[in-house]
Amino acid sequence: MSRDDAKLDRRALLFGRWREAVPTPSQPVAAVAHGSAINWVRPPGALAPETFVETCDGCGACAQVCPAGAIRMNGPQVVGHQPGPRIDATLSPCVMCDAIACIPACPTGALAATPREDIRIAQIRFDADRCWSATGVDAECDFCADRCPVGETAITIKVGQGPTLREGCTGCGACVAYCPAKPPPLIQLPPRL
Repeated sequence: MSRDDAKLDRRALLFGRWREAVPTPSQPVAAVAHGSAINWVRPPGALAPETFVETCDGCGACAQVCPAGAIRMNGPQVVGHQPGPRIDATLSPCVMCDAIACIPACPTGALAATPREDIRIAQIRFDADRCWSATGVDAECDFCADRCPVGETAITIKVGQGPTLREGCTGCGACVAYCPAKPPPLIQLPPRL
């Protein structure tokens, strides 16, 4: 193996290009390869992954203004060879703050002004086998719906059946973060491309 081949192999491994399939709900990951694009959970208003990595300079302005501390600068590399912003609901979810402060703070336009109802940070998957409400461990558990910053347009719950994710779900991850079940039955995955 040549030195250049080893470099490409490490780069492919680091950026997830070796992945072939989208992860299943039981295997959440921070980034997913989709063709030549690396898709990961980015802040609200993020451009498509290919454009995002060419526009974001890794300055961290979005992370600095995030009131929840949800945005961390440890995502895949962006222009300028800096790590980009990423959100991991298991560490701290986006709280869909009133100002969506990260968008106006972005100096490069990598986070585009987006109406609140159109924000799609991620996709949330539900595994009923882990849900306290659905399995009867605590049929009245409603932590996910109760703590959702969007409300009933995003998630509803029926006693003994677990949550129903709805069209208004932004993928913010509050339901994942506040669920008392471990591992949580709600899983945050990168947004659909």
